[in-house]
Amino acid sequence: MDKIFMKKRILDFFIRFKNEIMTICIFMGGICGAIGSYMYYKPVLSGYRLVFAVLYSTIKLFIFTPVIPIDADYSVLFEIGKWLAPLATLIGLFSIFGNVFYKIKQMIMSYGTYNYIVFGNSEDARKLLGNIIKEDNRAIGYLIVDSSEFLNNEEELIKIGIKTEYLNFEAENYIVKNGFKNSALYEKIKSLKLKKAKHIIFFDSEMENYGRLKSLIKYLPERKNKYKILMRYETDEIKEIIESDIDEADNLNVDFFNFEERIAQELLQKSCRPYRRLNAESSDDSQTLKINSEFSIEKEILNSQAPLKAISSYLGQMHILIIGFGKLGRAVLIQSLNIMVVNPDKKLRITIADKNINEKFSDFIADYRQISEMAEIELINENVLHRDFYKEIINIDSKNKINNIIFTLDNYKNVIIVLNRLKGILPDTDIAVRTRKLKNAEIFAERLNEYYSNITLFGEESQVLGKGFVLENEIKEKAIEFNYRYNINAARIMGYDEPKDSALSMWEGLNTVKKESSFNQIFHNSTKHKLIQFFIESGILPADLTVDKVLESWEEVIKNKDIDEQINIIEKDPLMNYFAALEHRRWCNFYFLRNFSYSEKKDEKALKHDCLITDWDKFLKSSKRNTVIYDFIAVLNK
Repeated sequence: MDKIFMKKRILDFFIRFKNEIMTICIFMGGICGAIGSYMYYKPVLSGYRLVFAVLYSTIKLFIFTPVIPIDADYSVLFEIGKWLAPLATLIGLFSIFGNVFYKIKQMIMSYGTYNYIVFGNSEDARKLLGNIIKEDNRAIGYLIVDSSEFLNNEEELIKIGIKTEYLNFEAENYIVKNGFKNSALYEKIKSLKLKKAKHIIFFDSEMENYGRLKSLIKYLPERKNKYKILMRYETDEIKEIIESDIDEADNLNVDFFNFEERIAQELLQKSCRPYRRLNAESSDDSQTLKINSEFSIEKEILNSQAPLKAISSYLGQMHILIIGFGKLGRAVLIQSLNIMVVNPDKKLRITIADKNINEKFSDFIADYRQISEMAEIELINENVLHRDFYKEIINIDSKNKINNIIFTLDNYKNVIIVLNRLKGILPDTDIAVRTRKLKNAEIFAERLNEYYSNITLFGEESQVLGKGFVLENEIKEKAIEFNYRYNINAARIMGYDEPKDSALSMWEGLNTVKKESSFNQIFHNSTKHKLIQFFIESGILPADLTVDKVLESWEEVIKNKDIDEQINIIEKDPLMNYFAALEHRRWCNFYFLRNFSYSEKKDEKALKHDCLITDWDKFLKSSKRNTVIYDFIAVLNK
C-alpha cells in the first residue's frame, strides 16, 4: 500500500510540476551538453567550426541522436546532458499531444452533449464548473473570463472538459462598420454554441453579472426553448432592480442564486428542530396547555376561550444565537425569519454576537427597515474568544433559553474553542457550523457531541460548489410542484374548474417575486410538518394519525363550501386556526423583508400592502378576513 501511495505521489508531483521540470531539463541539458561537447571537440577544432560543432551536437541531444559515439571518451557533463535534453523533449511532446488528444476527444464527445457556460473570474467559478462536469458526463463546460490574467491552468481545465474563453464586452470593439456578423466578439460568442447551452451561469459580483447578461442578451441566437440563466447575487435591493428589468425579456428564464442564503437554508433545516418545546411560559392559567407524565397535552384545554394563545404559550419563543455577522451571518438571520417561524403569536428572538456588531447591524437595517416587525434582536459587541463573551451568553440564556447556535465564522479553530468553553453551559442547544473542511471538523465534532444536543456541519466545497446545490434542480422542482399543487388545491377547495396548464407553464408565468415566495413556502413547509408531528406525539392530535392524514382531513372539512363557512371552520378549529395564523405570520415576514408596510390601500410600487396585519385576531376581524383561505391552502400543500 505504501509503495502504491508513493508511486501516486510521484506521479501527481510530475503532472503538477511538469512545466517546471521541463524548463529545468532544457536549461541543464543544454548547458551540460554544450560544455561537454566543447570539451570533446576543443582538442581537434577551433574557431567557427568549434562553435557550430558544439551547437550541432547540443541540438542533436534534444532529438535523441547524439553525434558523439557512446564509446568515446567524453566528460560526465555530456553524459548528464545526454539524458536531460531528450527528457525535456519527451515532456514537451507529452504536453503537446496530450492537449491535442483531449481537444480531439472533446470534439468527438460534443455530439449529443450540451453546454454549461459559466461567466466568472474566481476560483469558485472554476470549481463549480469542474464539479458540474464530473457530475454530468454529457456536459461540456465553457469558463468565460474577462481578463487575460485569469487564463491560467488552461491545460488542466481542457483535460476535465472545460474550455476557457477570454471575453470582455467593454474592451471588445463590437460596433463594427462592416456589420455585426463580422465582429470579433460575435465570432467568440458563436464559438460558445449558445443554442446547446443547458445553463448559463453568472458567478461573480451582482453588478458584473448584470452587466455581462445585459451585453450577452444582444447576441443570443433565437431558439425554441428559453435560455436558462442563473445569476448569483448578494444584495436583495440590487436583485430587485435587476429582476424588474429582466422580467421583460421574453427569451430568458432567469433564476437568482445567493450562495450564502443557500448555505444558511441548509444549516437551519439540517440542524434546527422547531418541534421541540421552546421557551414556554409558566402559568397556572386554565388557558395554558399542561403536560402529563407521558408528555401529552390535555385535549380539553384546546376548548379554552383562546386556544391559539394557549398553544403559543406552551410552545414558547424560539431563541437563536448567531455568532459572526458577515455575509453568511446576514443570510442566516434572513432565512431564520422564514424557516424558524414556529409561533404566530411571538416574534423570533435572535441574539447576534460579533466584533463591531453595532456598526454591522446598522448597515443591515438600512437594507431591511422592517426588522423590528419580525424579531426581537439583541446584540453582543464582543470578540467571541474574550471572557466577557461567555458571561454575556450565560446571562442571556438565563433570561431566555437559547435553542439554536449558528456559527458563521470562517475560522473553524475559533468555533472549536467557543464550543469547548461553552460545553456544559448550553447542553440542550442545537449547533450548526459552516465548515469548509468536513473531515477535520468531524473529528472535533465527535469529541464535543456528548456535550450538545445536536451538532450539524455543512458547507464543504464538494457540498456547495456543485450541480445539485447551485443549480437548485431538486429545490426548484419542489417549488414548481408546490405552485402547481397550490393552484389545483385552490380550485378543488373553492369549487372552480382546475387549471389545464402544466406545472412548468404555470411556473414560467410567475414573476421572480412569486417564484421566490414559492421557494420560501417549501422551506417552511418542513417546519409546519414537524409541528404537526409534534402535536400528534404530544396528544393534541390522535396518535394513529400521520401528517398527511391530518392535512387530508382538514381539506375534506372545508372542501366545496362557501368561503365564509370555510373561514368559520378554520377559525373555530384550534389547530387549523393556529396553522393559518402561522402561515400568515410567515407571509408577512416575506413582505417585511422587502420593506413593505401596512396600508389600507394596496400599492406595491409604494411598498404598501393591506394584508400586513400581524395580530391574528385583528386580521380575522378586518376587511381582509376572506384572504385567510389562501393562507390555509398553503398549509394544506404537502
